[in-house]
Amino acid sequence: LLARSQQREQESYPGFDPSHVFLASFDLKPTGYSWAQGIEFDKQMLVRLKSLPGVQSVTLGDFSPLSYTIHTDFIQPEGYVPGKNESMEVDRGVAGPEYLRTVRTALLAGRDFTDRDNASAPPVSIINKALADRYWQGQDPIGKRLQVARQWTTVVGVAANGKYRRLVYDTAPLVLIPMLQSYRTDQIIYVRVTGDPMAYASAVERTVHGLNSDLPLFNETTLAANMRMGNAFERIAAAFAGSFGLL
Repeated sequence: LLARSQQREQESYPGFDPSHVFLASFDLKPTGYSWAQGIEFDKQMLVRLKSLPGVQSVTLGDFSPLSYTIHTDFIQPEGYVPGKNESMEVDRGVAGPEYLRTVRTALLAGRDFTDRDNASAPPVSIINKALADRYWQGQDPIGKRLQVARQWTTVVGVAANGKYRRLVYDTAPLVLIPMLQSYRTDQIIYVRVTGDPMAYASAVERTVHGLNSDLPLFNETTLAANMRMGNAFERIAAAFAGSFGLL
């Protein structure tokens, strides 16, 4: 019984801490910002949000885990020869500085992204343990080269495994690339705070509007609520599948 309980707990643990994280989405595309202007906006916004009382850490991402927003890309690990008809498509996220720290995913080796991982720096990536075990079993992946979407990167960090697509799925290989090197106009702000995350909504809005008063924020919620919403869709889909099976 204890073993089954521990197994259920392990299967339900997402690999990150969703508590006390406020989320808000925005899209710079309608503003007409250039790539360089958008990057500068992101950097200034992160600095200002970090300075808010009660804020512990801040980052950006083009996805939110367990909300059906994770993307995929094709990879080619250095020294790995794919098998016949082997798919090299894996989960891929674009993340800002201190992503792992903000979502509290354990760093097993190397480092997190920083604001120095920008367009003028060599391309880098962070992988999870599942990717390291699949393609570089028994080797140190730090410093290895990994091609992501036809661009070669250097692996600078290995993160603990997490659930990014569905909680009931087995852990899958994941690669993260820096937002400051692979810019996206549509982004999600992650703000880890002390206390109730939604109590910071007004402060986050004021901070962002201090840089651009016309930029709307939308989908303001918490990481925990977003994760529960994704799980609700998952349960509904499972219920429909079960109903059709009975029919």
